[in-house]
Amino acid sequence: MALNKQYRVAVALLLSVAAHGGAALFFLTSNTTPDGALPSGPRAAPPLALRLVPAQRASAAPAVQAVPTAAAANTAPAAQLSPSPATPTAQHEPAPVRYFTARELTQEPVLVDQLVGDTLLIVPGVAPQAATVTLSIDVMGNVTAVRFEKDELNEAERALVLAALQGLHFAPGKIGRIAVHSEVTRDFLLDSEIRL
Repeated sequence: MALNKQYRVAVALLLSVAAHGGAALFFLTSNTTPDGALPSGPRAAPPLALRLVPAQRASAAPAVQAVPTAAAANTAPAAQLSPSPATPTAQHEPAPVRYFTARELTQEPVLVDQLVGDTLLIVPGVAPQAATVTLSIDVMGNVTAVRFEKDELNEAERALVLAALQGLHFAPGKIGRIAVHSEVTRDFLLDSEIRL
C-alpha cells in the first residue's frame, strides 16, 4: 500500500516536471526563426522564471511561483516612475479678451474722474488742442489701451497724454447688468491748465 502511494507520488512528480519542462521549452523556442535557428540579434529574457517546489510542501505552497527576473524588473522606463523635469508641461493659452463696441453695449462706460466740462483733460506740458482717442476699458473700469485716432501731438506730448488717459477710471460698460470689456471713442480737449 505504501509502495503504491509512493509510486503515485513519483508519477505525479514526473508529470509535473514534464509539464514544466514543456513550458520552459516553449519559452526557449518561441524566439527562433522559421528554419529553427536562434535569431542573431539580442534576445529578450522571458518575463517570468519557473521554480519547482518539493512534493512534501505542495499543500502549503503553490507548485509554481512567478518570480520576476532581473531583466523584467528593469524593463520599466525611468520616465514612467517620475516625470522628467525636461518635459514641458502643457500650458493653456488664455482665451483672447473681446472688447465690445459702443453699439453692442446697453450702457457705455462712465468716467468716474470728472473732467472739466466733461471733455477738458488737463495735461501739464501739452499745448491746447483737440484729440480723438479710442479707449479700451476692462471690466474693472481701468484703461488698458489707448489708440490715437486724430491728433496733432508730437511724441513728447503724446507720451504725456497717454499717461494721463491711462490714469482715468471708469464705471465699466455693461450688457444688461453684466460688466464687460468695452472699447469707446471719445473726443478730448487737451490743455496744460484751466483757462478762464
